[in-house]
Amino acid sequence: MNKKIGGLTLALAAIASMAASPVRAERFEATFTGTLTRMQFTVGCQDWEKIVCESRQDLSPVAPITFSRSFVFEVGGPGMSSAVGTGDFEPAVDWYGRPMRYQLGDQAMGGLASSEPVSAALIPAGILTPAQLTPPSSIDGSYVATFHGRDISTYRDAAGGEARADYWGANESIGWTAANGQSVGLMFQFLQAMPFAVTQENLAQPVSVSEFIARMNQDFWCQGCTRTLIVTASVSGNGTYSDYLYHGTINAFSFRQVDALAVPEPSTYALMLAGVAAIGIAARRRRANDTITP
Repeated sequence: MNKKIGGLTLALAAIASMAASPVRAERFEATFTGTLTRMQFTVGCQDWEKIVCESRQDLSPVAPITFSRSFVFEVGGPGMSSAVGTGDFEPAVDWYGRPMRYQLGDQAMGGLASSEPVSAALIPAGILTPAQLTPPSSIDGSYVATFHGRDISTYRDAAGGEARADYWGANESIGWTAANGQSVGLMFQFLQAMPFAVTQENLAQPVSVSEFIARMNQDFWCQGCTRTLIVTASVSGNGTYSDYLYHGTINAFSFRQVDALAVPEPSTYALMLAGVAAIGIAARRRRANDTITP
């Protein structure tokens, strides 16, 4: 429960700190191919008054699922936060149940709602099978949130270990209603993390649009960097939810600038960004936990 509330708190903090005037947006298209090799299943309830409301398994191997995606994302504009939301999670555990402390500074760098329909054929069937879902007949659109952050993850067990990293990426979220009336949400997220001298002072240091783009223009396959692909399928209804979180690697990646344009007022995307940011932050928590080899 605390994990979900923590993510939502960060999302709302990002919304509250959006600049009052529109920030010029830069638009890019990312194309990547990745392979998912592990999955974690979580089942719980949507009653935040209960202390014990969630059960999850360790990250377990699955038959490899390879697929390609391409989507447009934005840096700047109404989806960008001028400040960084921070969180300190302790005690916490990684995917494998090892105790750890996790500190996060996360900044929303942009948000873009797509009016173009998303083809259901683009959804890998292997992701939907464990949830007993079939591809939807149609999807209305998608929303892409871009992010930048820094984290410090420290293990508490005898093996020990610590990682400090600077990361950036984007997540595409789509949703539909299943035939049985349940709500289904699907998120595709890519990110790159590189070793960084994170301190308590620079953990919450925001970056500008130009700084973020310069970071993107660094070598995506740089030495010491990690490239992670995360896909989350969430099914909810009747006061319960089931999350299927897949973890894998990126095999190929490229991006190009599409255009630069003025954007509308921040209120256009604020509500949608809150939900997307909460999902993205939770997923990135799991990613950081996996950067240290158990």
